[in-house]
Amino acid sequence: MLAGSWPGNGCEYCKNVEENNGISDRVMTLMRNHGADKVPPELFNNPNATSVTPTILEVYFSNTCNLSCLYCSPGLSSQINDEIRKFGPIQIKDLNIEKFIPVDDKTYNKMVSGLWNYLEENNRYQIIRQFQILGGESLLQKELDQCLSFWELHPNPSLTINMISNLMLPHNQFVKKMDQFEKLIKSNSIYMLELTASLDCWGPEQEYVRFGINLDTWTKNFEYLLDKPWVKLAIHSCISVLTIKTLPKLITKIIEWNTQRPEDMKIDFSFDFVIGGKIKGLHPTTLGPGVFDSDFDKITELMPVDNENQISTKKQMQGMARYVKNTPKNPERIEVLVAYLDELDRRRNTNWRTVFPWLVELTA
Repeated sequence: MLAGSWPGNGCEYCKNVEENNGISDRVMTLMRNHGADKVPPELFNNPNATSVTPTILEVYFSNTCNLSCLYCSPGLSSQINDEIRKFGPIQIKDLNIEKFIPVDDKTYNKMVSGLWNYLEENNRYQIIRQFQILGGESLLQKELDQCLSFWELHPNPSLTINMISNLMLPHNQFVKKMDQFEKLIKSNSIYMLELTASLDCWGPEQEYVRFGINLDTWTKNFEYLLDKPWVKLAIHSCISVLTIKTLPKLITKIIEWNTQRPEDMKIDFSFDFVIGGKIKGLHPTTLGPGVFDSDFDKITELMPVDNENQISTKKQMQGMARYVKNTPKNPERIEVLVAYLDELDRRRNTNWRTVFPWLVELTA
């Protein structure tokens, strides 16, 4: 990138969006993480430095999760991994989903202790401005308590902890977890919690795509946080062929929820196209131009533009829509999509044809 060229290995995703005059994940990350406090200190002396002390740290502990989302993988979901163990791998053309084999316990424990040692060495923990816990499901990670204890013992009043969560904990357990974060914030051990809740659309379609989710439980937990000034709320959506048509319902819900939040704490909405979606046929470009034109029109019409983030997110969505409209139909991926959904239905006792009747004719 410093030389003015694009690397490969997945960067084509942002390249395609930017070439369609959209705002890519790359640009959105730069926009949302601007500010001198998040600039690695080495860059002040050398703007082209590529070996720096990070101010944003993402940590992946394990695949522990309680959902089996269609677009996910065994390495990121223990539920899917258990399903693969029970029924065997999924092999459809070039789609090959096999069980995930984690590192051995000795290696893993060494890696975890290495993380804490790294942060303690030269007081690096004081430089971190955003500590993001990934999963799996972040609230179910057994290491979450280690994280909270570490920051309690190593206060960093400038630190924001960011968690990506499916919110699928029993409500009383969810409240207890949130109480732990509130205690850290009120003791000035950290600055804020950013909770990014994963949700892609609304209704039965969502409960099919994010298999295992219960929207009533999700809503109760999410709405519990609406009046909490110490948590910054966001909703992130993975957009696929199965979620576009009911995404407007989710955006409408976000608009309603934002009426309960102060102006400077509005719920952020972010999204990306489903990672690995082309292999599974879930990518929005699979069905070709014209299928989602009116849906994208409705989505962008609903999206508010009351602040900088909302304006840039809407531009990003418009770029995504152009990308879909300019990509030809892929019959081979459609064949994979149907075979993949049929196999999941066999394993999960579900029926995609009753949930997505509009898709039946398009894939016949």
